[in-house]
Amino acid sequence: MMAYIANEDKLQFKYAYLLFKNINLGQLVDATALPSLSGRDIGQKIVALPAAEEQAAIATILSDMDAE
Repeated sequence: MMAYIANEDKLQFKYAYLLFKNINLGQLVDATALPSLSGRDIGQKIVALPAAEEQAAIATILSDMDAE
C-alpha cells in the first residue's frame, strides 16, 4: 500500500485524479511472477505540472467533457 500527500497549493486534487486516471502506469510495472509497482517506479514518471489555477481549469474542462 502506498500513499502520497500533495501540497494543495501546487497540485489540485481533481487534476491529480484525472492525471493518474489517464497515465499508463502499466508500463512501469515490474514483470515478475507477482507484478508490482513501487513509489520509486512512479517517481520516475515525469508529468507536466502547470500552475494550480491552470490545473483547476483543465480539470473542469475534462470533467465537463466526461459528463457529456
